[in-house]
Amino acid sequence: MVPPGVREQIAPNWHYMHLHDHVLPALLQAGVTQAQLDTMLVDNPRRHFSPAKPSRHGTRRSRPERVQAVPSDLVAEATDRPLASVGLP
Repeated sequence: MVPPGVREQIAPNWHYMHLHDHVLPALLQAGVTQAQLDTMLVDNPRRHFSPAKPSRHGTRRSRPERVQAVPSDLVAEATDRPLASVGLP
């Protein structure tokens, strides 16, 4: 439980729809593609929360799927800019 007034100080714009109302449109406007958003919001959680496939050697988890590398210029660009620069309130 968060003490009264703390959430308002550290996250004044927070509400249940903040991600969909503000963050995702700002990311799209900043150049993130819909396919990249789908990977972050659909594919990665599905892979993470899916039951592990049994391996040939018993109950151990199978080797994780290879994750497609993000181009280094995209990573550099994303890490060089503060979130405020992509228009988040």
